[in-house]
Amino acid sequence: MKNVRINNINTLAFLTDEERVLYNSLCEKYNELGNIKRYCYQVVFRDTTLSYKEHSKKLEENQYYKKDCTDLTKKKLNKEQKDQYNKLKEEYGFKAILSESDKIKKELNKLIKSRKMKDKCKLSVELNDYRKVYVSSSVLTKSVDAEDIFIVSLHNKHVKTTRIWEQIVKNGFTYTDTDGIEKKAIFYTASTGQIRKKKGFFVVEDSLNTVINKLNSGLTLEKINELGGCNVNKYLAYAALNTSSTEAWDRFDIDKAIVVDDFETEIEIEVDYIDNKTFKITRRKMFVPISHTDGCGLMLPSVSRKNMMIRLPWIKGLLTVANFKKFNEKYGNDTKIKDIYGKWHDIKDIEVIFSKSQFKMYKYYPNEVDGNGNVIKYGWDKYKELFKLHGCTANTTNVEPNKADFKEATLNYQMMQTLTDVEDKEIRDLLKKDLDYINDLYIDSNLQFKELTKRKDATAEILKKYPNFIHDEHVQNELSSRITSKRKELKRAEFHVNSAKYTFIIPDIIAWMQFLFCSGVNPQGVLKKGEVHCSMFKYNEDVDVLRSPHLWKEHCIRTNVEIEEEYREYFKIGNSRQLGVYTSVKDDISKRLMFDVDGDSALVVQDKLYNKIVKRNMKDVVPLYYEMGKAEPEKLSNVAFYKGIKSAFKYNQVGRYSNYMTAEWNTTQDIDTLRVLCSLNNYSIDASKTLYMCYPERDSDIYNKIEEAKNKDMPYFFQYIKDGYSNKELTTEQSTMNKLVWYLEEEFKNANGKRYVENTIEKFNHKEFLNNKSILGKKNLTALKEINYELAYQHYKEIGKMIEESIYTVKDEDDKSLVRSVYTDYKEKIKEYAKEINIQWTEHVDAIIALSYKKNKDSKNKTILLELFKEEILLNLEKNLK
Repeated sequence: MKNVRINNINTLAFLTDEERVLYNSLCEKYNELGNIKRYCYQVVFRDTTLSYKEHSKKLEENQYYKKDCTDLTKKKLNKEQKDQYNKLKEEYGFKAILSESDKIKKELNKLIKSRKMKDKCKLSVELNDYRKVYVSSSVLTKSVDAEDIFIVSLHNKHVKTTRIWEQIVKNGFTYTDTDGIEKKAIFYTASTGQIRKKKGFFVVEDSLNTVINKLNSGLTLEKINELGGCNVNKYLAYAALNTSSTEAWDRFDIDKAIVVDDFETEIEIEVDYIDNKTFKITRRKMFVPISHTDGCGLMLPSVSRKNMMIRLPWIKGLLTVANFKKFNEKYGNDTKIKDIYGKWHDIKDIEVIFSKSQFKMYKYYPNEVDGNGNVIKYGWDKYKELFKLHGCTANTTNVEPNKADFKEATLNYQMMQTLTDVEDKEIRDLLKKDLDYINDLYIDSNLQFKELTKRKDATAEILKKYPNFIHDEHVQNELSSRITSKRKELKRAEFHVNSAKYTFIIPDIIAWMQFLFCSGVNPQGVLKKGEVHCSMFKYNEDVDVLRSPHLWKEHCIRTNVEIEEEYREYFKIGNSRQLGVYTSVKDDISKRLMFDVDGDSALVVQDKLYNKIVKRNMKDVVPLYYEMGKAEPEKLSNVAFYKGIKSAFKYNQVGRYSNYMTAEWNTTQDIDTLRVLCSLNNYSIDASKTLYMCYPERDSDIYNKIEEAKNKDMPYFFQYIKDGYSNKELTTEQSTMNKLVWYLEEEFKNANGKRYVENTIEKFNHKEFLNNKSILGKKNLTALKEINYELAYQHYKEIGKMIEESIYTVKDEDDKSLVRSVYTDYKEKIKEYAKEINIQWTEHVDAIIALSYKKNKDSKNKTILLELFKEEILLNLEKNLK
């Protein structure tokens, strides 16, 4: 998959000249305030001998010193330290500078707010490498040149630029490209995730107009509005499918695909019903509608041997493998199947069956009828015709891995904190496996080598080739970081159990095919209530099925069963078994875990001790049930898009509700409060699309309880979940997670952090990394070469800063290929520079490596150096170690 770099800016990039002058002045003030704060912390904690002037100069020149100083400011001050800190701040004029900055900020905010909506927005910054971000290849990036795509984020820290955001969403913005041509970019869409982060996609208008029919399969805003409009944020989410990471699905044939009605039933279950007006909770039995195929479709094994998520214009979700043709031949009543538009299809011509819930905009491809109501053209035929006419593509994402590639997963603090009855010995036993591993990692050099070579990174590959490298400061630091990280992970309850894996959730496909091909009357399926099937776990033993986020008591103990012989062939391809977790259509599991089957994954846990604890804690726990809001349609326009996004920003409270629940789980554990908080969290998630949010009536009993939960201190263990909490701010109730952390802190007291490497290994020599080991020797080093080598090294350092910046922008993306693309692209820039200063590539690399070790001999972080020149180092090692 090819990754690309697109423009990445925020709303500050559109400041006018007058606004920019004020903003630059504000930045200078904030920089000075930051320097004072860092210096005061240095004095308080380290009794620095540097003067303030020397400190400020060092901050400018040394990024590592600046980072270290900044990290120090996150520490909490005790009363004595706070008094000293405040006195020092006063001495260096902090208050006066803060007052000046406040005046500038007010003036700037007032100026931005006074902008007239009709005023044009023009980009006022250069689109350089620092204003680019790597993104995974998508339909959008394959259809439009990368330089014509922008991600713009709303900046509202210190300077309020909401007015600018409104201008560019409604009217677009202009800019001058690198060839001096003025272009206009307009708002395209914003995914649900982007809306939460206050971002959106903008595309050059001419480029977007050229490909819009390809992206939307010929469906225009005018047509949508003509048919009654659409919920704004749902439309944006569906349009954003074109921006998600995908690969082309070349084997897909639109003429061999149909869309059918979803398989839905009602089952009678006992629930805790939450009234969304009074928030009164009532336990009752009721018939609950469940869409078993919500977001899921079927495909033949000839199409794909693996379950996978798919993306087409307006179509998304999971496709699971099932030989429905064979099933129909054996059990079916008819060879034909009807689609959602009323057209019958011969099943022998079909390879892919989409469900109605996957086709998000099916309403906007209605049947064409004549004056007598007779169908002239069916809606699915219209979609297919437009799909082919405009060169639309089908794409895949998140293809199921091979069985051997499924990693053992860990639990997390949310899953543990809802288990309120856990004995101390049980905590110790659950942690033993990981604790033993960490303790052995301190002293066992073989285990250290195994740990350091786990990942597919440069350090691992070089270490495999040259074991002496383990003595390097960089490798020792990496080992230290791994151990520290593992200890912190344990304190977040991220521990391993006997067996745990994340896998796709899939409905009982036998019940589904009975619905499709056997008259649809009361499909029984192959799984009974309380059963699941997952071939990766032992049969006839219990598993706990969980999902993240896990806020309420959302544990589902189920028996993992083998499929009966008659139907087993539909869960395998050849000798290979399907790897998803299949759930029963008679079960309330989807209501307990609140999942769809559009690609949602479950964590399946098979561990006798853990599941015994879960069973004890889940007595008398039933699913929560509450009515969700419905998204109302409206006419689509840029004004409507702005209004929808603005409203979604307002409802973005998801993380907060999660934290309120953490505080409650670890203190009073008021069950009603927790139930309502869970419902509010889910209303908040949905509100980004539906714009519907409800809340308990002010001064009601439950309102007061919610407000009380909001104001509670976080539990002791939370300092390991989020930085910035001191022990004094945290509660110390005997909750499961607090007890887990206290036990670990006691266990880790004796570990002094020293790493041991057996002396039998020869010492490390960085010259083995070089093609010419004497590159810096007197015989080789002429005056000209010395100058060129220094230029090469300084250029590498500049590139290193750019790499750090680029990696920082993609660090939240769960895609390692983006990081690889960063190194690949910047390595090309280094190659270009080598040609520019007329140095052979091998000599250029040698100079950079040699000078890096000479000037930063004890540097603990050589990741950038190693990742950039891994291939060259490995080749040199091959030659030098013969």
